[in-house]
Amino acid sequence: MVNAMPHLPAALDTPTQRQQAAATVMACLDLTDLNTGSNEAAIDALCAKARGTVDLPPVAAVCVWPRLVAHARQQLPWHIGVAAVVNFPSGEQSLSEVLAEVAQIAESGGQEVDCVLPYQALCGVTMRRPWPPPANCCKPCAAPARVCS
Repeated sequence: MVNAMPHLPAALDTPTQRQQAAATVMACLDLTDLNTGSNEAAIDALCAKARGTVDLPPVAAVCVWPRLVAHARQQLPWHIGVAAVVNFPSGEQSLSEVLAEVAQIAESGGQEVDCVLPYQALCGVTMRRPWPPPANCCKPCAAPARVCS
């Protein structure tokens, strides 16, 4: 059998192999709370899970509403990322609103911004506002940004 995930051991027979596999998988996960009623207490609980336990290593990042980025950043060590989503969920914010939110996330300590594109426009509905290529949305960030398409 070919190991489909080369960073994972081929067998998970021993506790050490299972721990290594868990560490690899957990390092790829984001824990997300985008509930409309999300608050600081909910983010505290999310961040506690993200930091890991005796039995589970930490995850890669948490994803929260832009308004909760600063709070999440305060709860986590720097190696656990904080992400937020802009133009969510409708995909109908103006470009200026999206760029302002991206800047706010960056200033609050966010390390990743996911952007909901104006999907109705992309599906053939007339776009009311011009949108630049995604790389242009990275300009408000101080750190180098990577755009995944």
